[in-house]
Amino acid sequence: MTDKSTLLSQNLSTDETSLKYMLKLAAPMVVTNISFTVMQFVDRLMVSRLGTEALAAILPAGIISFVPASFAIGVMISVNTFVSQSLGRGEKKDCSNYCWQAIYMGLAYFAVVVAVMWPMAPHIFKTLGHEPAVVNMEVIYFRIMLYAQFLAMFIWSSSQFFMGIHRPIITMYAALCSQVVNVAANYVLIFGMFGFPQMGIAGAGWGTFIGMTVGAGIRMAMFVSSDINSNFKSRRTMNIDLSKMKDLLKVGFPAGFGFMVNMAFWGIILFGLVGRFGKEALAATNAVFSCMNVSFMPVIGLGTALTAAVGR
Repeated sequence: MTDKSTLLSQNLSTDETSLKYMLKLAAPMVVTNISFTVMQFVDRLMVSRLGTEALAAILPAGIISFVPASFAIGVMISVNTFVSQSLGRGEKKDCSNYCWQAIYMGLAYFAVVVAVMWPMAPHIFKTLGHEPAVVNMEVIYFRIMLYAQFLAMFIWSSSQFFMGIHRPIITMYAALCSQVVNVAANYVLIFGMFGFPQMGIAGAGWGTFIGMTVGAGIRMAMFVSSDINSNFKSRRTMNIDLSKMKDLLKVGFPAGFGFMVNMAFWGIILFGLVGRFGKEALAATNAVFSCMNVSFMPVIGLGTALTAAVGR
């Protein structure tokens, strides 16, 4: 019997280890990752019209806010592992329960992160040696991105869940809708269109926040929808399970810690050292880094698909 819980229609002759199957599973995640990178590029292109200071500020602020987030992402990737394994065993209730545990841990984690890093924001960027005008913009954007991390917890957890049950198409559609809203909101808020005030770099931050709100809302609406609930009991597995949290941390903690350390070193090299050469050098580095991201996003999508396939 065909398993209706998965996106890909399968039969007894389907080889889930084949390259064709892997590419079919990975394609939506590749599109998702590329769309996110393109969105970031468009955001920074819009911000560049505000001047060199704004372009120099947006990427360091985004990357520094992503340092603690990278740890959470490393842990969230383990959701894919345990969900796909639970699906393979036929324990579908555990699939949704692992997702809820990741959400709970993520929200608690970022409550601490925001409480610690919000007051530290000016000192962080001053320590990097950036010019005062750039620092002021960095602090504004950085603090908005801290708020956005709460939404990211729902996005990352649910995305790994959908990948784990082999329905990445849901994540792809949610991501594309989110990116369209993000670009439109950025255009309106950055430049003050249609009667809205011109917010500059703060508009870029709030535009991203609005886009992420849409993306998180679509994913969570699908997660608790009748279709998913009938197969995975997503509305009935909201209980806290410390043993499952321990499972996620046991697998995800090393990956998250390694990812966070790598991001921190990238931040030091790109924005601590380059930033001392002035806003022009910093702005140029930001532009090149934005273009470079497109090159490795397809590989990340393939890796996520491989985890899901092997786990199942």
